[in-house]
Amino acid sequence: MIQRMKKKAAAFLMFCLLAAVMPFGAFTAYGANAKITFSDPSATVGSQVSVNMVISATGGSLMSADVMLSYDSDLLEFVSGTDAEGDAGAIRVRGDGGTPGTDTMRFSLTFNARSAGTAKITISSQEIYDTDSQLVTVDHEGTSTVTVGALATASSDADLKSLQVSPGTLSPAFSPDVDTYSVTVGTDVDKIIVSAVCNDENATNIVSGNEGLQMGENRVTCRVTAQDGETTKEYVIVVTKAEGGASATGPVLTGNEVKLSAPAKTITILEPDASVQLPEGFVENPVVIDGQTVTGWVWASDPDNRYCIVYGMNEAGETNFYRYDLAASERTLQRYFEDPAVDTGVSTDTYDQLATQYNQLVGDYRMTQILIGVVGVIAVLLLLLLIWQMVRNKNDRGSRPAPSGRSRRQERGSEEILEEPEVSAPRVRRRQRQEEIQEAAYTREPEESSPEPEAREAIEVVDLDEEEEAPKKAEKEEEDDDLEVFDL
Repeated sequence: MIQRMKKKAAAFLMFCLLAAVMPFGAFTAYGANAKITFSDPSATVGSQVSVNMVISATGGSLMSADVMLSYDSDLLEFVSGTDAEGDAGAIRVRGDGGTPGTDTMRFSLTFNARSAGTAKITISSQEIYDTDSQLVTVDHEGTSTVTVGALATASSDADLKSLQVSPGTLSPAFSPDVDTYSVTVGTDVDKIIVSAVCNDENATNIVSGNEGLQMGENRVTCRVTAQDGETTKEYVIVVTKAEGGASATGPVLTGNEVKLSAPAKTITILEPDASVQLPEGFVENPVVIDGQTVTGWVWASDPDNRYCIVYGMNEAGETNFYRYDLAASERTLQRYFEDPAVDTGVSTDTYDQLATQYNQLVGDYRMTQILIGVVGVIAVLLLLLLIWQMVRNKNDRGSRPAPSGRSRRQERGSEEILEEPEVSAPRVRRRQRQEEIQEAAYTREPEESSPEPEAREAIEVVDLDEEEEAPKKAEKEEEDDDLEVFDL
């Protein structure tokens, strides 16, 4: 029974140890195999084209798929698709297998053909699972080639209307018929901005080689593709990086900047009444606007007074505070609004309290990790101790000698002595004498001292009689001792 309990305890400790030290998810099981294929359609500029993507599995069924696709946004424009969304050259397709046992998933993607040419659709990443929630191994990742043809009326104009660089100036001056130019830049220039405008708005251009400029000559190209997708023209700019060239100072313009102009508006400045609440952080300060002094407010923490706020009414009769930029080069006016970042709705005390709670949670988490580690170490020690105790008990049982007849008699005699009640000294001496006689009889050589069976029985009978009469003799001797003491 004890051995069975020890085995169960050892098994339980081993289970706890494995549960504590084995990391979850240490092994990744893979499910079925699959392949992804695409169709290779053709279209003309201005029309729509559909691309089919098929995921087929072998050795299992499909449950879900998550595929990221990349495409050429200069030639194609994504419109819609089956379980798909995306734009600007990237599409994400997420779908499920639908009915159980499905081994094929089909998706259709629709594009607008923007320009003539050959567009590639490739897989950026994929993650597919089977019905057992196991990751599917994709053996083949296909690609789609979409051929976009030009219209019969498509232009073949591949000339540029303008070409500029920053920093620096082209030499010679730009002309659509000249395809080679030169420019010199300083040693602090690592790249130049090339601003190219096509003569035909349906044509496209690609600039390359304008970054990572090295000392000496560098070749920068601008490749123009006409609307028909077949006619091309290349403009070359030889950039020389040397001392004394144009330096990269000030903002670099690309030629595609957006210009913003605000419409004119008229605000009538008013004196606020008692019901108007002034925004926090401002103090009253007279402001001169167009030569007239009006009531305004400036930031209390801004000694330069770069802008102010005034209270006024617009042309629609709406009243509000307006922010006025006092810089001579600006003089702009806009409706004032409070910065949402100023008033977060969380006071400093609340933030400190949240920070304290977070630090406590972090400390509790670390303490939990330490306790788990300590429990794991204790479990290992207990397991080792239990194994050592079991091995020791097994060795003790194997090396313990069998008790002899004499030892069993001595043990039985000792037990009888322990079980007897308290006796007097003479009685104890007689008992000891009797044990010595019996021990001498056991240890005597068989040839010399072993009596005949009848003699041994007589000895045993005498010993039993003496044992029965021993208490009476002991009581009598005690009485005699008491009488002797009385006589004295």
